[in-house]
Formats: sequence, structure tokens, C-alpha cells
Amino acid sequence: MASILVAWRMWHLRSSRLRQSYMSTVGTIIGARPRPSLHTYETALGLGTAPVNPHYANTMAAYNRWMNDRLYEACSKASDEQRRKDLGAFFKSMHGTLNHLLLADRIWLGRFSQKPFQATSLNQELYSKFDELREQRDQTDRDITEWAISLRDSDFGGTLHYVSIVDPQPRSCPFDIAVVHFFNHQTHHRGQLTTLLMQSGIDPGITDLIALALPR
Repeated sequence: MASILVAWRMWHLRSSRLRQSYMSTVGTIIGARPRPSLHTYETALGLGTAPVNPHYANTMAAYNRWMNDRLYEACSKASDEQRRKDLGAFFKSMHGTLNHLLLADRIWLGRFSQKPFQATSLNQELYSKFDELREQRDQTDRDITEWAISLRDSDFGGTLHYVSIVDPQPRSCPFDIAVVHFFNHQTHHRGQLTTLLMQSGIDPGITDLIALALPR
């Protein structure tokens, strides 16, 4: 936990100037007409010019692992029937959401490592049994941690080339945007999962990133 705190603080300090610039630019964007294009938002955030770095990736990898440990523990309190119940989420159930999170992470890790992960669809069920899914989630989180540790500042100024699962066509995007998307996608679907847990009467507990830096 100490190393997580150090990484978070370093990233926090390094990104302070970026945040100040971002808030100033966003203030201008909000009052502007017509509605800004995606390119305008990219300019405001500095995307494509490496605003993120290895410290960011390591912090988010630690957050991902911490949250998955907590959420799998919370999901273990539900019955298999509860985990598979269609509650109207994008991937229907807790089980479906957990599977999608693991699938997407493996797809993106494959892209980052230039070793494509073969998937038939984004709702593909990788593992039907909860215990096996949990075990594989833990292994993938270890892989994400190792990948984040391997990153260098120079990586974030590069371009990622990959083939989309939804539309199997070659695509390219700035490496830093892909990394931000990778971690943002995790947070997005974990948010859905916490809602499904609450609907099932299970409190997932604290989920905020900043909790990693709070005294314990």
C-alpha cells in the first residue's frame, strides 16, 4: 500500500500543471458556441501529447486490482442465481459484467503487447464458473501490473495500431489515449457492477480512487 501511495503522490504532483491548464481551457470551452468538436476536447486535455505517464498507469493498475479484489469479494456474497440474474445492465447481470471486464482487459493487453487476444464478441463468456472467473481475474490483474511497470515515458508519445472487435478494420490512435481509455473502461463497468450489487442488497463499500491514499 505504501508503494501505491508514493506512485499516486508522484503522479498527482506531476499532473498539477496539466490540471490547471485543463480547467482554464475547459472554462473557455463550456462558454463557447458552437459545440466543440472532439478535437477541441483533445486539445484541452493535451491528449496525443503524452499528458499521462508511467506513474499514471501504475496508479490506475493498482486501483484496478484493489477494486477488483473488493468487488469479487462482494459478489461472492451473492448466490450464483443472483449473479446471473438479468438486472437490465448493458451486459445484463453481475456475471455478464464481470466476464466483459475480463474480456476487454485481455483484448487491450493483447493490443498493447502486439499479441492479439482472439475474441468472438464483446459479450463472450470466458468462464462460466465464478471461482474460475475470479482466479483468472486475479491473474490478469497481475499481468496488468507487470505491463504498467514495464512502460516508459517514451511509450506515451507513440501510436497504437490494432484491429477493432466491433468493426474488424485496422485502427490507429495515440498510445496515451488508448491507455486512458483502457483504465476508464474498467471504471465505467465497475460502476455498473456496484449498482447491480446495491440492487441485490450488497454494499460494495468505498470505491473512490482517492481512498488508496487515505490513512488506514
